[in-house]
Amino acid sequence: MKKNRFSRMYLLLACFTVLGVFMFEVSSGMNYQQQDQGSVYLPFVSQENREEWDAQAEEADCMLIMDSAQQVSVGAVEQFRQIFKDMKVSYDLVDLKKRIPTDYDGYKTVVLTISQLGAMGDRVLTLSDWVKGGGRVLSTQTLEVDDGFRTLQNKIGIKECSGGNGLVDKLVISEKFMIGADTFGVEDAYESALNVSLQDDCTVYMTTDGAYPIPLVWENSYGKGKFVIDNFGLCEKATRGFFAASYSLLEDVCLYPVIDASLFYIDDFPSPVPSGDGQYIREQYNMNVADFYANVWWPDMIHLSKTYGVKYSGMIIENYEDQVSGELKANTDSSRYHFFGDMLMSMGGELGIHGYNHQPLCLNNMDYEGETAYETWPSEKSMENAVKEVLRFAKDLFPEASVSTYVPPSNILSEEGRELLVTKFPQIKNIASIYFPGEQAYEQEFEVAEDGMIEVPRVISGCNLTDYMKMAAVSELNMHYISSHFLHPDDLLDPDRGAALGWETLKAYFTEYLDWLCQAAPGIRSLTGSEGAGAVQRFYQVDIDRVDEADGISLELNGFVDEAYLMMRVNAGEIGTVTGAELEHITGNLYLLHATADRVELNYAERDLGVQ
Repeated sequence: MKKNRFSRMYLLLACFTVLGVFMFEVSSGMNYQQQDQGSVYLPFVSQENREEWDAQAEEADCMLIMDSAQQVSVGAVEQFRQIFKDMKVSYDLVDLKKRIPTDYDGYKTVVLTISQLGAMGDRVLTLSDWVKGGGRVLSTQTLEVDDGFRTLQNKIGIKECSGGNGLVDKLVISEKFMIGADTFGVEDAYESALNVSLQDDCTVYMTTDGAYPIPLVWENSYGKGKFVIDNFGLCEKATRGFFAASYSLLEDVCLYPVIDASLFYIDDFPSPVPSGDGQYIREQYNMNVADFYANVWWPDMIHLSKTYGVKYSGMIIENYEDQVSGELKANTDSSRYHFFGDMLMSMGGELGIHGYNHQPLCLNNMDYEGETAYETWPSEKSMENAVKEVLRFAKDLFPEASVSTYVPPSNILSEEGRELLVTKFPQIKNIASIYFPGEQAYEQEFEVAEDGMIEVPRVISGCNLTDYMKMAAVSELNMHYISSHFLHPDDLLDPDRGAALGWETLKAYFTEYLDWLCQAAPGIRSLTGSEGAGAVQRFYQVDIDRVDEADGISLELNGFVDEAYLMMRVNAGEIGTVTGAELEHITGNLYLLHATADRVELNYAERDLGVQ
């Protein structure tokens, strides 16, 4: 009994010590200065002006081949439309059901989204002859064994084929291929890869795991050109970066715009702290929820921020009541908001809004279909009053803070709610919802909408990342060079989000992710929500006018304002001097090009002609 009593005394003393140090840091950091958001956000560019820069208006560099009779091809084209839009690849789409190409003159690359090469008939030989003469082809879907496949089998590097498919439950990625290369598990794995063995001179970039790994991505030279083959069969939003990386293998030097941002959002923060106990917090720390947040969770989050250079964007909730009509009650208890909010901003973070309460901006025409217990708002005016109130609340608490980010509660936002933000609240410049589709989710791309709202989706969440989220994380590092993550303080109260594991375990998982990110992309920019939105603007509106010459590459960056970031893969030759930009090596033959002028010159230090 004595031992137990003294243990509790030591625990209490430790908590008061941590709290004292923390309060000293808070009081030392009360004078925060937020970055002038006038320099973060760009002026709105109309759709008409954007069309002047649109890569689709240029002569196409790529022929994207589909077959609308093959369902796998239809789904793949849906993904490649967005991949090429973001990579600024100009393309012509050809449907084999309507016509089969007879030549590829004028194109630099061809991308196949078909699984049945036989649909090309004997014109598959025209394609292979084009590659032999110097063309570059990417095959994106797991191929089926048919006459077309047999015609190309040796030319694409396949020595033997069993004719069956193998299980893809692990992705073993080469450092030569992707940023963040590692071994990743695959959720809902199935037999999605053709069982093949390759010729010795193929370059393999990704395989399955095990004693007899199946090649999933490889490159094979054929004459003066090359084939790149994707054999993993997972074509969805979470694997776009894998296809972007595969496409970047085709050209001698491939360049495409990226965002370069690491974003971390904390939803429901600051917010009213739940009263009473959380089962797992009480069991593991013998504290109530309020004391745990102040004495354990937040100091740990501060330590992680300082250790890894993370900037947090906290999303304010004024209260958790279900009120959606009448005069909205203001929250008068501000002490804990100052406690957390002042420190967050003194660390370089910023505040946005999550809501007056946790009710999504949806009218009574929204049917939640039993998925949530949320209320709907009776009128647009009631929604408007709620947004006004939380903005007033934030301004009164933090008069120096500029609030421009909105995160929808549970990532749910109606068309009416979104229009309200655009028309009534011009200070809200960006919406940070979710990248992936869900039952009622407001799904986003990284873009600027036609009405000027900046869309900045969050990609992954929580501390204990699933295999699917890990795969999506590496994909987005290679697609957009971005990490966009969110978590909730009350993850520690919800068993579905890992509460039973305990904070120490969840913190270890979160630290593991931060370690991976820092190793994979050590130079990636840690940005706040508004800074990330500004980065999305710059990414979205820049287009590349490129001229290849014997001694180098000239780039004209249309839509350039003050800076732009481009991913560059150098497959042949070596870049020497660079003007108008700074070059940072990432991994393998991948570089980040930071353009500081609208004209960039890349001169070769050593030049070979690529594939011979």
